[in-house]
Amino acid sequence: MTDPLEQLADHDVPVVPDANFAAALKRRIEAIERRTQLANAQPPNGDEMSTQLIPYLSVDDARAAVDFYTEVFGAQLDGELFEMGDGRIGHATLKIGESTLYLADEFPEMNIIGPIGRGGTSVAVVINVADADETYAHALAAGATAERPVENQHGFRSGWFQDPWGHRWSPTSPAKV
Repeated sequence: MTDPLEQLADHDVPVVPDANFAAALKRRIEAIERRTQLANAQPPNGDEMSTQLIPYLSVDDARAAVDFYTEVFGAQLDGELFEMGDGRIGHATLKIGESTLYLADEFPEMNIIGPIGRGGTSVAVVINVADADETYAHALAAGATAERPVENQHGFRSGWFQDPWGHRWSPTSPAKV
């Protein structure tokens, strides 16, 4: 077998890279290109825009969910509820601090179903709050179900609860000493 470095030195002999290596290298290059495009993205109207994740939750009672998130997290409704002809909420935008949360009622006819209707969730939301203990207790008092109590862990103070619509939340604040 010829030494691969010697093959590279011979400019007249083409070298075919391993297919798995070539595919992995191509994915890495494409990922770098995507990150660069996202970092330089400009919206069509020319306004400033940053890349951000916005959770979009499906719930079986959007009006009640708006009330719950307003009470527990201090969310504020941003704009009006978009009500469909049948009374369901097709879209709501909430602001929680500097973050945005979208939510809507379930639309089973479009396979838009919340975690309870699907038998559970595979997604959790971590939310930074001033006091994880207070937020956790408030959530439980407002109808959430406890999963793990708040405690110091990994340099933070956090716990886990499930809201009345099956979404998992972890209020997190600085660790208590």
